[in-house]
Amino acid sequence: MDHLDARVQSDVGQPGAEALWWRMNLERSRAGMVAHGAVCHEDFEAAYEELASPGFHDLALTVMTAWGRRPG
Repeated sequence: MDHLDARVQSDVGQPGAEALWWRMNLERSRAGMVAHGAVCHEDFEAAYEELASPGFHDLALTVMTAWGRRPG
């Protein structure tokens, strides 16, 4: 392979946007997950505390792309 390259991109862009994205998703699923016994309210509160941490970053929202081409 030659002409190799790679790029890492995070689509969130703004500080705190990752935490906001997760909080919104957790809020939408909270009632159903608690009702089915998958988690309890305390689990959600602990997650919200983690999301509120200034050092929170979620790499799941990051995309890495690599490419190359065969010589010739």
